[in-house]
Amino acid sequence: PQFLFLSRAISNDVLANAFSVLALLTLLHVGKPKRFILATLWATLAVFTKINMIFVIGVVLFVWLVEIVHFREQRRVLLHSILVASIILVIGATVVALNPTIQTNLWLSGRTFSSVSERVFTIEYWLEVNRLTLSSGFARFGWMNVAVEDWLVYLWWILMTFLIVMGGWQWWRRKEPFRWLLTVVIVAWLVGNLASYLRINLTVMQPQFRFLQSTLPLIAAFAAGGLTTITIFRQYLLIFTLAVGLLLINLWIIFYVVAPVYGLSM
Repeated sequence: PQFLFLSRAISNDVLANAFSVLALLTLLHVGKPKRFILATLWATLAVFTKINMIFVIGVVLFVWLVEIVHFREQRRVLLHSILVASIILVIGATVVALNPTIQTNLWLSGRTFSSVSERVFTIEYWLEVNRLTLSSGFARFGWMNVAVEDWLVYLWWILMTFLIVMGGWQWWRRKEPFRWLLTVVIVAWLVGNLASYLRINLTVMQPQFRFLQSTLPLIAAFAAGGLTTITIFRQYLLIFTLAVGLLLINLWIIFYVVAPVYGLSM
């Protein structure tokens, strides 16, 4: 529900996440050394859109390093790819250097997130960050002040976690080609996005799942895999049941959670 709400909002989060997801999808096409050029382009555009997407460039470079170490026969192509990718990064840096508006934005962002709040050294702070993160990853609207009850949030994420684990286990058992490299890409992406999120909350309390939306393709893919693993229904029946169920959840949130807060009569 939260992501349907954000999809119609005027926000750079939507565009930044679109660019970052394109970079992720490009990296997942393992076995194609020239893909790093396109992945770097998407990563650069993501950073231009929102500075916290800087982790995407780090993931691209990390995966490239892993491949150049393990795929000796592709080193010539990989070196050529990183050379072109470096040119893209230099062009991006030049645009920043020649644009005072972008420079000011980066300077202000760096200044804002250069300090560490004293609250981060308490367990209570991170428990609250965790609670609000999970809540905003399900249904929390307005200025983070319109939300469903916590037990519904935990129920949702327990179900999602179960499906993700089942989907991940099923995928691992399939023994796909380059499985280890796909795992490297997935783990690096999750760690990078989580590190970016933690860095934000070290300075200011921003427990908003919109900063973690780059993980959505992975969450959705593994959850869908888990769902197909445990289901006893035919695929078309599963899709219909899932669509109707999610529609009813969203309608319930609109009519019984959001509408009463804004004084809208139904």
